[in-house]
Amino acid sequence: MKKIILFLASFLAVAMAMAQSASISGTILRPDGTVVTGITVNLLNAQGQLVATTGVFGNGLYQFANIPTGQEYTLVPELQGQALLDVSTLDIVMGAQHILGIIQLDSPFRVLAGDVNQSNSLTTLDLALIRQMVLGITTDFPVNWQFFRTDAQFVNDNNPWQGFSGGNDSFLLEEDITGLDFYAVKTGDLSW
Repeated sequence: MKKIILFLASFLAVAMAMAQSASISGTILRPDGTVVTGITVNLLNAQGQLVATTGVFGNGLYQFANIPTGQEYTLVPELQGQALLDVSTLDIVMGAQHILGIIQLDSPFRVLAGDVNQSNSLTTLDLALIRQMVLGITTDFPVNWQFFRTDAQFVNDNNPWQGFSGGNDSFLLEEDITGLDFYAVKTGDLSW
């Protein structure tokens, strides 16, 4: 009889543990909708410890399954390398036109991509750094890829560092979450 009770107790504990897990999924695409390969997505707990890692599939989809609920998590996408990918003289021209007020960039993500030195502004120094990359003088930016939640709303599209709403990085997992989507922004590429 004790064995049956222990078995039932164990079965119930496993069933409750399984019922207390959920999945997290979404897409990571460039702002123009194109797929980026090689992205890793890290799931961190509230203490910043790595809980799980997954890749992004060919269609831009990522997914975590069987993640314990009732806890706060943060998703951290990352992609290394590809510094020169899609970076050209056209990006320098577009950045210069934006700085001079001739033609404003039509997306806050383009402006963020132009901030090569991560100074929270798009300046001629950033354009000089892009030029060095195009000419092969340098081979890396301080950050080659940036990731932003697609639900972020900027106060001023031409100055996205001024503040934004939405796009919270951390969340409490209570049930399955779908559509936790990100934009992958290539630093230096203003012309996507």
